[in-house]
Amino acid sequence: MSFFDLDNTANTSEDKIKYIYTGSTVNNQDIAEHSNDEQQNSLKKKDIPDTEGELIPIKNTYYKINYINKEPNFIYAGISPSAYIANTLYLYGLLHRNISGVTTKRNTDIIGEIVIEHTNANKQAQRVFTCFLIQQRDDKMTDNSIDSLVKMISGDSNNNVMTVELSTIIPSQSKCVHYVDEENHIFIFTKPILVNKDAATFFKNNLANETKLFKVYPPVDYSIIHLGKSKSKSNQEGFTIQEGMDDIYIDCNPTGESDETIQAYAVPIDSEYGNSKNQIDFFKMMINFGVFLIISIITYFTIPPFYKHIVVDKLNTEHATKEPKERQQFIYIADLWIIAIFLISILDAFWGGLATDADYSLIQYGIGLCVVLIIGYSLIQLNKLHSIFMTTNIGTDEIDSSYSGNPEDYPTIGGPQNVGEFFKELYLKPVFTDGKKFAKIAVIFLLMLMIPGAFITAYGSETAQDTWLRRLLPASIFVLTPMVYLSSS
Repeated sequence: MSFFDLDNTANTSEDKIKYIYTGSTVNNQDIAEHSNDEQQNSLKKKDIPDTEGELIPIKNTYYKINYINKEPNFIYAGISPSAYIANTLYLYGLLHRNISGVTTKRNTDIIGEIVIEHTNANKQAQRVFTCFLIQQRDDKMTDNSIDSLVKMISGDSNNNVMTVELSTIIPSQSKCVHYVDEENHIFIFTKPILVNKDAATFFKNNLANETKLFKVYPPVDYSIIHLGKSKSKSNQEGFTIQEGMDDIYIDCNPTGESDETIQAYAVPIDSEYGNSKNQIDFFKMMINFGVFLIISIITYFTIPPFYKHIVVDKLNTEHATKEPKERQQFIYIADLWIIAIFLISILDAFWGGLATDADYSLIQYGIGLCVVLIIGYSLIQLNKLHSIFMTTNIGTDEIDSSYSGNPEDYPTIGGPQNVGEFFKELYLKPVFTDGKKFAKIAVIFLLMLMIPGAFITAYGSETAQDTWLRRLLPASIFVLTPMVYLSSS
């Protein structure tokens, strides 16, 4: 076997390589399992006599993944044309075991490779392959895109679709091996991507160490490309303009990012992608602002009167014979219970949204709850300063539970007996005193929940089912049913 010598000074180059692999959506239908063995048959040949023991299996499996992109992902001025678009991602075991000092070690922990195939419409016979080594990491960091992709392939994830984001996990490179195999150009980046233990085991034990895409041994005229940072003034300012064969590209290096995580950002000037992205970002901002405005308006006109009806009026009616201070204590307990329900729901939403294999719609749901809680609480506290808001008319009598201006008279819980009586009136009393009506409301809500539940079950992913179905039932039992009962009684 011949080797790639990274210290070879005879074939060196400092031509600039620009690559960017931003988020690309991948679902189960984009992933296909392949084998180097076309017949995928037994490893034992027919003319070999039977022997004792078992044959050592050969790993022939690799995975081919559709990796759809519309703009160039790889630019290299040393070949023509210079810009190429990625279209396929491959998962292999370690292919290039012949990089001196990197993969030639006896007990190397580099156990696999990601190969990305690129094409250019102007020269379809010529392909570019970028190869990124895979190495197991020792720490227990959050799963990156490769870890999540391996989970989806091996069936250990509930997700049927994910976004593969390689730009943030490809480390800063110092050297790259470039060689040519017939029409194909192969680029091997020597600093490996780190993956967790499970992903490393998958690469090591399941994937083939050979490929038919290109030859893995070096020709005589391979070159070592040094990827040092440019010292030009334009690069220090954050932008380097490179004029290639087809278009002009801007390489953007945002400040505040680590050299270990950001490699390059190449965006064509006045491209359709750049213009449409700006439009999409603008529409997203307007939609978010519109949603916030709608929530604020609905909250302003509905929350205070609804709160007065199901909290103030109900408690004033139930405790009309008691002192105003006692009624204020029950209202205060109701406030704490409402806030607790909101906080539990918000924390649950953010916890679920930020977890591994997260459903980010939960984060949006949690933000919406935060907006409703903050605006609703503020409006209710402002309305409580007016006696008309805290007064309930029962016939000719007025039950007034207004707060005094003295801070010392601000209500408290008043003891555990008040808390027990509050929950008894909220949950137990309706069941035993007006059980038919309470049960009717509960059944109606359960039937209503079956419609979105059936839709999510039929068309939603397993993550969506787990995310929303397990929240609909408790919300119906402990929040929606008592709330509708109180508002209708």
